[in-house]
Amino acid sequence: MARRKHSSSPLPQLSPSQPTSSASNNTPNNETDQNMSRSMKASICVFTEVGELWNTSQIPHFNIFHQHGTSKSGGVCIAIGKHLKGSRIGLNIENTIIVDVDGLSETVRIIAIYWPAGQTRVLGELESYITKNTIITADFNASVKEWGSTSADKRGRILKEWVEKNNLSYIPSLSNSSKRSNGNIDLTFTNLGGTKGVTLKMGTSDHWPIMINCENLVFDKNSIFPHVHWKAYEAILTLLQEFWQKEQIRGVPVDDWYMNYARFLAALKNRLTQWTGKEKFRPALPPYLIQTLQEVKRVRNKYYRERKICIINEETRVLLRALTREVKIEIAKYKTSKWRELLSKIQKTNDNKEQAFWLYLSRIYKHRSIPFSKLDTGTAILTNEN
Repeated sequence: MARRKHSSSPLPQLSPSQPTSSASNNTPNNETDQNMSRSMKASICVFTEVGELWNTSQIPHFNIFHQHGTSKSGGVCIAIGKHLKGSRIGLNIENTIIVDVDGLSETVRIIAIYWPAGQTRVLGELESYITKNTIITADFNASVKEWGSTSADKRGRILKEWVEKNNLSYIPSLSNSSKRSNGNIDLTFTNLGGTKGVTLKMGTSDHWPIMINCENLVFDKNSIFPHVHWKAYEAILTLLQEFWQKEQIRGVPVDDWYMNYARFLAALKNRLTQWTGKEKFRPALPPYLIQTLQEVKRVRNKYYRERKICIINEETRVLLRALTREVKIEIAKYKTSKWRELLSKIQKTNDNKEQAFWLYLSRIYKHRSIPFSKLDTGTAILTNEN
């Protein structure tokens, strides 16, 4: 069985008034990754030495960016929580990936590196990518006494000179990251103030994960929202429908066809998504109903989790049924009250109540239109008739 290490650098899901955090290094176990992200409430994770099977492990509600390595066991990934926006920076260096993260009080640049013992690299290639609020976290396989190792090596001396040259600060952790030796080879550097590191005694890798906390960054969840141009999305699907049908008939294996089509849909949605800023986020339901729904979800997960392992808890089942019925009634009451409030608002601001009512609704409910009516090919304009 292939053994891979991870390095995680997570920023947790905290309220806008709380500081953020990050972490590094564990094994490519899907369940372990999910437990880590949940227990640390991680919003950004970095994994190093992920190997060729990196995409067989998924973390729910995360977008994953990957860069291949120099060997079958190399490669590095950065996972960004979907409530944040991750933008990959174009860089074609093996075992190195750079992602800018928006959705915090300031934009943060994450540089993740895996530097295997047999690879030679020029650190100067990264200097132009170091900007304000940069965090570099990596499995450097480099030892420096000042950074927690019992001895120093040539790679460590080169790395130390490069870090000092670029005015980066080493983020110390509580203990060495390696389980097999006294070396501290998983290192994090930053030019971001108020940053601290903690080694976590968890995970199944031969390296301990490291949590990085930053007091100068807070979440700003209500500032950036994705907007997908669904009309353009539908139009492109309509234009390419015949192509995908021919691909399916051509004899392409079903699994390969499905994988390519799913990737196409994801890429198309990403291409047609614009992130816009909003001054205020208005949830569809009031806080007390959102809290009730979260409680229903917790009880439901508990019930189905126990039932899966053949534990039948009648008390949990009755509680889930009662909570579900209660929240449905409360949501119906809330929607009714909002509808009455809307009607009252329309009637108060217009003399002709009936006409004003239908005029108002006409602005909300519009007839469905086709994605496009004409197509410009460059030499001619095609319509439905021809």
